[in-house]
Amino acid sequence: MPVPGAGRSARGARGGGGAHGGGAAATAAADAAAAASGSGGGMGQQWGAPGEAARRARAAHEAAVTGLIPLPGGQAWLSAGGEGRLRLWDARTWHNLLVSFGGGGGAGLRGARAHRLAASDDGRTAFVPLGNNVQVYDVRTGAHLHSLAQGHYGPVRCCAFSSALREVFSGGDDGQLLVWTPGAMLNDDDA
Repeated sequence: MPVPGAGRSARGARGGGGAHGGGAAATAAADAAAAASGSGGGMGQQWGAPGEAARRARAAHEAAVTGLIPLPGGQAWLSAGGEGRLRLWDARTWHNLLVSFGGGGGAGLRGARAHRLAASDDGRTAFVPLGNNVQVYDVRTGAHLHSLAQGHYGPVRCCAFSSALREVFSGGDDGQLLVWTPGAMLNDDDA
């Protein structure tokens, strides 16, 4: 079955720079209502429905955007930059919400390689590949909650959260796919 809007140009954002003038990370919201991309210059851009103008964020990363995900509920996006910082964006205004994500050793995000971030089904907990581990953050406060560590023997490049299983999957340069059960570190008020 074809994906709605598939094949339409992202205003020339193909290889060679396109709309961003360098390497970029891109993702789409699960409901297909919006897509976003991040540039080699640390700038974000949100793409709406066909015919809508793209919304451009102020640069909040000092290096390339290397990871980008919409948070469940469609209210915010989380980005990772090559300088090692995470940023939380308001999906409606595309403004940086100035959440300070601490701990976890952000140096693991440095560099131009893309990272696949993940979030819990309620959008309150983020899972971020950093070095050989997956760091767990509270999205609202930026607090570092936990490290999913001692499993990978090389850099972790991607992670995914399963709502049904309440588990995190991580994949890295070591060729392993690991399954983590974060349990109590998830921000469940009624669990």
